[in-house]
Amino acid sequence: MYQIKVFDEFIYNHNNDIALKLTSKSVFAGENISVSAKYPYFEIWLMQSPRCSFTTTKNNYDVSDGDILIFSSEDSTEIISADSNAVFLCLQIDPSSFGEMLPTCPIFDEYSFFSKHSKGFKNIIAMNNPVAKVLKEELLRIADVFTVKQPGYEMEILQYSAAILLTIARDTNYHTISEIMSPVDAYSKNYKILKKAIDYIDSHLNEELTLEKISAVAELSPNYFSNIFREQTGVKLWDYIGEKRIILATQLLIEYPNDSIISIALKCGFNNCPNFNRAFKKYTGQTPKKYKTSILRQENTL
Repeated sequence: MYQIKVFDEFIYNHNNDIALKLTSKSVFAGENISVSAKYPYFEIWLMQSPRCSFTTTKNNYDVSDGDILIFSSEDSTEIISADSNAVFLCLQIDPSSFGEMLPTCPIFDEYSFFSKHSKGFKNIIAMNNPVAKVLKEELLRIADVFTVKQPGYEMEILQYSAAILLTIARDTNYHTISEIMSPVDAYSKNYKILKKAIDYIDSHLNEELTLEKISAVAELSPNYFSNIFREQTGVKLWDYIGEKRIILATQLLIEYPNDSIISIALKCGFNNCPNFNRAFKKYTGQTPKKYKTSILRQENTL
């Protein structure tokens, strides 16, 4: 028997607008149901029931206890059917109101981070993924803080929420680095240099990439280019390359279902299956084979 706490808690900004909500989202089995947010929030759901397969207006999801779902404000969260009852602990963030309460950070731009995600991100982070375990712990901490409400609890909520967002930004493929670079930076000299190098990387993912080759494209010394890249984007060069290669892999696995795993790996710049499997699981929480199977199953149910 699952003991589910019912939450309906809020954090307000200085203008008394709702910046953050923690709520229990209940889903009931049946057709033509509708469980949706009234406003376009950025949402993180923690599954708290054994399992449930449900369909939104755009996708089908098969989730189990401990799975995490992440939806940008442009994703559809309107549930139109479900095969069983389920309860989610749901953190909903209003991008505009919450953004005013965060320290200045280009990663959490209202019009990029909260509103959309990479095409390779499929909303679900499986419970066996270490990232899902971290996010679950943070969400449960928020629930505990709301339950006790000691003096200053609002600050605790904001800190835990910021930690959740940082985990999503750094440890998942929710966003690519080129997408989170601030639009204002597009006019800077450094951005133009990096854009040239990024375009080269993106068009040569299937080849051997070295710091020397990439920095030569940017017409900078390797060390200086490496420092500028991390300073401008907030991540290491090789983390960016790894992320882009895995995003490419997620696309090729679906586009070429008859290709072998090693064939896909080679097309994405990996020279063997163990390295490919390790990198793929780091970014998606699944092996390439399991990922392809789950996505094809979702497509067949739509």
